[in-house]
Order: sequence, then C-alpha cells, then structure tokens
Amino acid sequence: MFEAHVTSSAGNCSILGCALRTHSKVASQVIQWLHEEALTVGIKANRDFLSLAFELDQGEIVRLVAHVDPEDTQGCISWWLTVDDGIVEEHKLHPDMSDVESESRKFLGYLSLEVLYSTLLDFLNLCSC
Repeated sequence: MFEAHVTSSAGNCSILGCALRTHSKVASQVIQWLHEEALTVGIKANRDFLSLAFELDQGEIVRLVAHVDPEDTQGCISWWLTVDDGIVEEHKLHPDMSDVESESRKFLGYLSLEVLYSTLLDFLNLCSC
C-alpha cells in the first residue's frame, strides 16, 4: 500500500496522521469557541482538549465531546453527549468504544456549528450557572 509522507514542524508524518491531527485541532478550536460562547451567555463550563463540561443543577456533569475517527474517510467530527454523577473522572471516548451508546453516552452525530450553538443554549436552562 502506498503511503505518502510529508515533513511538518513535528517531523515526518503520514498524510493520514497529519489529517487526523488537523481534524483534532479543528475540533479543539470548536470546543474553545463553544466555551467562549458559554461564558458570554453566563454558563459556567470547563473545557479540555476535546470536550466541554457543564454542571447541572442536580450535580451531574454533562459533557459535549468531540470525536475524530481515524477510520472516517470523510474526516468529519462526530459529537457525543456524556453524563456522569460528578465523581467519575474518566470522560474521554476510547477508540475501541467510540460507537457504543449507553444510558450515560449518547451519539449526537455530525453537527453543524449552528446546531452546536443551539445545543449550548439548551444547557442554559439546565445548568447551575
């Protein structure tokens, strides 16, 4: 199989690896934008590289998590909603569990910026701001 390589500031990398890093950076920028918007409308939110967390009035933590699938040929960013009781530390999506839904993990799909912003505003009524 032919695999192209390019040189970047991080050294040599495959085209697929560079694309994955680029999509992850884009997802992180979207999370940063959503965090700034949350603060603007008065929602207390915490962010890390690929997720934005909100504390609900009941003490639960809801996270909007960006997921970049290395096997997605279109390079789209999918979104998940996770809920924990505030005690659970692990909130990242594991590559081997990226398609598993449960009562505390819901797949939202590929969302536009408008839908992400609308989702953010929906948290305004649910969060302990």
